[in-house]
Amino acid sequence: MATTFFTSTNKFYEPFVLPYVTSALIANPDDTVVEICLERPRQFELDNADAIGTLSDLFGPHRVRFKRGTFDGLPPNSVRFLETPTTFTEHTYIGDIDILLLEPTAPQHLAQMEKTGLPYSN
Repeated sequence: MATTFFTSTNKFYEPFVLPYVTSALIANPDDTVVEICLERPRQFELDNADAIGTLSDLFGPHRVRFKRGTFDGLPPNSVRFLETPTTFTEHTYIGDIDILLLEPTAPQHLAQMEKTGLPYSN
C-alpha cells in the first residue's frame, strides 16, 4: 500500500531523522516513501551522505526525500501540519520524528477510518 510518511524537524531533533526513516521503511516496506521537512535539508544531506547512501542502497534511491520547511516564527512541531508533501501516494501518515515505527502503520488507521467514516485517523 503506497504511503508517504511525512514529518518535520528543526536542527535540535535532526539526530532522530535517520532512525525514523529506517524504522518507517522497515515496518512499512510496500511502496513507502519518507519525506521530511528540515531547516537546512542540503546541509543535512551533506552531513549524513554515507547513511543516506546506505538507506538508498537498502531501500531504493527514491524512498527518502528531504525538503526545506518554513520554520520561521512557528513552533517546530507545527510545521508538519502546515507543509504539504511533494510525494503523493494513496495515503499520507503525518508522524512524530522522535517515534520509532515498529509495525505496519496503515492497517490500524484504515480500520479506524472505516469505523468512523472519516477520511483521516488520529
